[in-house]
Amino acid sequence: MRHVTYVEAKETHSPLHDFARRTLGYSAGQAGFFKHALSRAFSVDFVSMEAFLRAPERIFARSEAIVFSSKCGIRKLDFAEAKRLLTLGPIPVCFLVQQAQPKVMIEDRFADLCSVIFKREPFSDLGVYDLSEANRRKIVPTILANPLSPLFNRMPWLKIGRRPPRFGFETQKRHDAFFIGRVGKNRYDNRIEAWARLARSPDIRPVGGIIPGDPGFDVPAEFVAEPIGSKSYRDHILTSRINLALDGIGPFTFRHLELFWCGAFCLSETDLGQIWLREPIVADRDYVWFDTWDDMVDKARFYIAHDAERERIARNGREFYDRLYDPDAHAREIEAAIFGAP
Repeated sequence: MRHVTYVEAKETHSPLHDFARRTLGYSAGQAGFFKHALSRAFSVDFVSMEAFLRAPERIFARSEAIVFSSKCGIRKLDFAEAKRLLTLGPIPVCFLVQQAQPKVMIEDRFADLCSVIFKREPFSDLGVYDLSEANRRKIVPTILANPLSPLFNRMPWLKIGRRPPRFGFETQKRHDAFFIGRVGKNRYDNRIEAWARLARSPDIRPVGGIIPGDPGFDVPAEFVAEPIGSKSYRDHILTSRINLALDGIGPFTFRHLELFWCGAFCLSETDLGQIWLREPIVADRDYVWFDTWDDMVDKARFYIAHDAERERIARNGREFYDRLYDPDAHAREIEAAIFGAP
């Protein structure tokens, strides 16, 4: 098995976390899905930028490829020094652009130095990136991890984290619509507006609300909700006809993955067709999106009243998830991107 080094900003996992990723396939966080798939493809050393800077020549010598997180700090160095470090050996050097915003990309001069650019949920239209055509062709899409399914189970008999006990399209409903989320730094007013529209619609019975976040981000008292545990959160998803997936820092969020994993109906604020995902997603087949708040309410009302259509879309969303969230398939994509197809 080839040996690859992954360089991140700092040590972000304990030895137990690392053991769980290698043995059970533990996956969590913004880069969790990619790091897990990377571990399925290669023997991987996860090192901090500080550790890399202590012995870059030694790390290049023992590695067959190196992947740098876009957050590791190498792009903050003087460019001449960064270039020296990125060209220490004749091995593939790659970047993982793990920021949530599709528009965020490494600079063209760094792209010139690398073999592959793995990018979380990039735009489908690669022409938006200020890169040369050759560097745009280096982009390979990846995704964030699903918080509700942290274990890619390598031992099937354990049956941990693979699916909820019952899918949303199989579950009796108690609520018309569900959303809960915080507002504060890096969290947006769209959450308050969306909840206000649902809560003030006399023919919709929502559950959830808005959790106050950082000081200075006021939430109307009528909309305030208390935090809930992960089991209650999942149960609300499963027992609600409509589940909102609103934009966060980026347009494709943890919540989208959670809803697809649950087999729940996803009403998204964003047209996901503008995002390049590992697998193609189709509006009105796998999910539904809205473009105004009135449109959100109208579509919520329609799908609350049309059980068969809602369940069809929820079932398709789960099938899409199974295609999208496949670490073994992504491991093969990563290997082919770095070293060429077998």
